Amino acid sequence: MRITLSLLLFSLWVASAQAQVYKWTDDKGQVHFSDKPPATSQTPAKVETVNPGAQKRNSHLSTAPDSAAAQFVSSSSSDAIQFVVSLRQMLAEKNYTSLNLRLQALSRLREKDIRSERSEVAAYAAFRVIRENYLQQLNDWVSSSPVNVQPYMARANYYYAMAWASRGGNVSSETSDQQIQGMESYAKLARADLQRVIQRKADMLPAYALLIWTEKLLGNDEGSQQAFSQGVDLQPASYTLYRNFIITQAPHWGGSYDSMKAVAEAANSGVSSNPLLAQIPGFILQEAGKDSRIANHYNDSLQYYDAALQLGDNDEAFYGKGRTLYDKKEYAAASKAHQRAITLYPYESSYYQQLAWSEYKREEYSAAGKAIRQACQLNPENEKYQSLRKDIALSLAQKTYQQRSEMLPGAQVAAYQQALQLAPDNDEVYYYRALYYAHQGDWSNAEVDLKKAIELDPEDFDNYYRLDYALIRKNKDFAQIARYWLQYLELKPNDSKALLEIAGTYYHMKDKEKMRFYAQKSADLGNIEAQKYLQ
Repeated sequence: MRITLSLLLFSLWVASAQAQVYKWTDDKGQVHFSDKPPATSQTPAKVETVNPGAQKRNSHLSTAPDSAAAQFVSSSSSDAIQFVVSLRQMLAEKNYTSLNLRLQALSRLREKDIRSERSEVAAYAAFRVIRENYLQQLNDWVSSSPVNVQPYMARANYYYAMAWASRGGNVSSETSDQQIQGMESYAKLARADLQRVIQRKADMLPAYALLIWTEKLLGNDEGSQQAFSQGVDLQPASYTLYRNFIITQAPHWGGSYDSMKAVAEAANSGVSSNPLLAQIPGFILQEAGKDSRIANHYNDSLQYYDAALQLGDNDEAFYGKGRTLYDKKEYAAASKAHQRAITLYPYESSYYQQLAWSEYKREEYSAAGKAIRQACQLNPENEKYQSLRKDIALSLAQKTYQQRSEMLPGAQVAAYQQALQLAPDNDEVYYYRALYYAHQGDWSNAEVDLKKAIELDPEDFDNYYRLDYALIRKNKDFAQIARYWLQYLELKPNDSKALLEIAGTYYHMKDKEKMRFYAQKSADLGNIEAQKYLQ
């Protein structure tokens, strides 16, 4: 769906930083917005102007009852990730007192300054772990702290994530009734926990923010509206509440641009208290940008995202712009956009994933590896992240091997080490490092890496073939070579190449009977080289 020009201008008008804007309707009923007054025959409507820059933005709070929570609010990407990991670690270690205190500190920060709200919401999102046995850890926390709201809030986030996982990512027509039932079952559990939280702590903003979406998943638009209304009554300057609700009003969620516009108008009243609210109209533009990208109208899409960014630096607008640039194959520009999104909001794993993809396409595998490792730290259960992590590790190892003549040995070792940190379970990375060691004449380390490669993938012929060569060059240990070929042949008894290789090994061991036995088996399978060998 393409957004109309008048709606675009309206969105820019809502958060206009300086200029006077006029709105009027012509004799054909067309609504206009302009920085110039209409002709004298027309009467402009009353226009309120706001200045988002009137207050200095301050995402770094100078004082806090808990320094770790304060650091999380104003953190870099590495600090943000470490904080999320530490919350999960506390849960795993049943350190419930510290966990409750840490989350309570974030609530106090938000109560002191509404601009820290997104950090509190992100902290609870740390428990959106898509793993069924994770529930027991959360239940133990609830049982240990039945009076506190924090464990219920965390468990609600888990149920919410499981609701989405149960549904899957396909369109409604490709989603089964069983998937929908699973989604609704988990969403109802999330709703119950969120209601418990609100009953015990009525001003718990993250509960209203999540309830907006939970009710939407259950098809309860009225409940979603009620959660939003109750939340903003208590927290009228909340960016998160307006952000969540305006997205639920998007066309692809059954809403319309007009309903999104109404939310943007309402948000405008709170800009003086929270300048981030000036960015809410930008979600209308972002929706249009996304629609245009899906329709392959990339230039239109970029114009919408750039217009949204005129309202202020918004991480989701940068992310959307990066997605469009990626689809245009402008990977360097896409990387910059995703890096900016991460700087603004370092808690969203998909930002790191998209940065990893952009750097991967640029063949900047070290940068891609760092980004996907961070994505996996934030969302360790995501199979797509894990798959990309392995692909990047292998590409880094391959590129390092291909460029071995251009790289210093120390740089090559560091690159292979980085690849192994990314994918310690990838046999091919060990294989390529073994090739590096072989080129250096370091047959002992080549042997170690090839044996590790075989351990990880005992059915890969090349791993055994290279180990054969490494052991010959190291000390001509033909007995050990034979044992490894026998191990392989137990798995692949009809591999004619392997049969010929072990025949050659027995030849060097001067065991002619076994040499002829395996050479004959290889020849019988059609190996021409084995037939020549027998002759």
